[in-house]
Amino acid sequence: MDVVSCPYHRYFTELGCPELTRISCKSDDLVYGNLPGIKFERTGTLGRGNDRCDFYINSGRKPIDLQSMG
Repeated sequence: MDVVSCPYHRYFTELGCPELTRISCKSDDLVYGNLPGIKFERTGTLGRGNDRCDFYINSGRKPIDLQSMG
């Protein structure tokens, strides 16, 4: 999932301290990165200067094909 607009980044930027967004990014790393049975990856975030927050969360199970469910 790619997030291209972050309320934390927007709010902290409006307050003149966009660097505080990194705190929210770090909390995601800690929370999602420590969930049992979940693989969490992210290569960039808005708060770290990238153009998007790219979330990759995987349980290791085969994805459901919604097209075939009709």
